[in-house]
Amino acid sequence: MADKGIMNAFKSLYETEKQSDFVIACGGHEFKVHKLVLLTQSSVLYEMASNERFKECQSARLELCDDDLECVTAMIRYIYLHNYEVPKEREKGRLSFHMRMASIADKYNIVHLETCAAGKFLRQTCQHQDPKSSQTR
Repeated sequence: MADKGIMNAFKSLYETEKQSDFVIACGGHEFKVHKLVLLTQSSVLYEMASNERFKECQSARLELCDDDLECVTAMIRYIYLHNYEVPKEREKGRLSFHMRMASIADKYNIVHLETCAAGKFLRQTCQHQDPKSSQTR
């Protein structure tokens, strides 16, 4: 588990966007992020943000046109807070949301998010299993 002081610092950066040096855009929404924080979680996002070979580095902006805004929002939250929440409007689709989170984590090489999403998926699956459903009536 990460040091509590570091976690509090990441939380403060997430909540205030102070000293942000990169933008991740998706679905008309902009997330002001920090390259240093990206470095701690995603080699893919960090490389795009910091390697001069990429146009995203030169413009300090990454457009995630092929990704779902809800998942990107949850991914950014996870990068800073090491947890994510299922949007209220997706409560009935929790399992598919966790699967989508595992997929986006794999895409951007966020190993701990992929593990977190898989764990949430398994816990949710276990909670929804009805022991009576396997009995013959």
